[in-house]
Amino acid sequence: MNYEEFLNQIKESIVEYFHKRENENGDNQTEWIAEIHKVVKNNGVEVDGLCIRKPGDMMSPNIYMKRYYCDYEMGKSLELIMADIYKRYSSAHKEVCADLLGIADYETVKDRIILQLVNYEMNRQLLANCPHKKFLDLAVTFRFLAGKDENGIASSIIRNLEFELWNVSIEELYETALQNTMRLFPYKIENLVNILMRHAMLRYKGMSQVTEVLEDVKKHEDSGMGMEMYVLTNDSELNGATCLLYEGALKEFAESKGGNLIILPSSIHELMIVMDNGYDLESLKELVRDANMTAVGKMDLLSDQVYYYDLEKDELHIYEEEK
Repeated sequence: MNYEEFLNQIKESIVEYFHKRENENGDNQTEWIAEIHKVVKNNGVEVDGLCIRKPGDMMSPNIYMKRYYCDYEMGKSLELIMADIYKRYSSAHKEVCADLLGIADYETVKDRIILQLVNYEMNRQLLANCPHKKFLDLAVTFRFLAGKDENGIASSIIRNLEFELWNVSIEELYETALQNTMRLFPYKIENLVNILMRHAMLRYKGMSQVTEVLEDVKKHEDSGMGMEMYVLTNDSELNGATCLLYEGALKEFAESKGGNLIILPSSIHELMIVMDNGYDLESLKELVRDANMTAVGKMDLLSDQVYYYDLEKDELHIYEEEK
């Protein structure tokens, strides 16, 4: 079945599946309502969200459907998909219900407010309805972290409504969220070739020629003849570009390498770092633009700009201002 048929099938079948599971748990009174609607995500991208709720529920988690259709195309049965949806709903619903009770109280929720960097121009409509700070060509937004585990994170954007209820300044909100984000999502910087080698060894077991090629690249790089590239992200590798804001992260790395940094925004999840060795600005900008057009989905796009960190000034700015 195609994607639209899949959505309709899930919508028609999921209520009955929930009834069956709740009956097994001794609850046969709940009347479930299932709806599929468009949810606007980063950069204005619309995705299909499944909302399952009981009558009278003020809020229910959105369960995004595209990944499940990919699972279906790969051969996963509808029964297993619905079981996964039920498990995901049960976990997320508990978190949402608990969080709703205290969302109006800043002291209750402040330890779980985090930051996310997004493209400013591509999110103007979203930014009109939520507190934010301008940063270079980006915007710092604020999110409430409902949960973090091996499957990812569950969070929701802070709207003007909550911000106004809290009666705090944007500066206080930013400092609180920055400290939380640094604590909950510590940054890491790793050599790109090491990452590729690790992934190759996991994916291509027995294909020695793959790792041999990467080892040759590493030797070439270590000799000083290649472009040494590093990846900056967080421990979850989700929304890792926010590490650009972390206090001391760029400075410590630049000091360890003994020079200024050029930063390529590969996505909202990670940043590429190279040392400033006189690389051509237009070539680097073209590299970023090409990657954004061919390899980065619109929802994950951060920027077409290139950034520059000056170690002596401890300052970050858009790279074209340096040249």
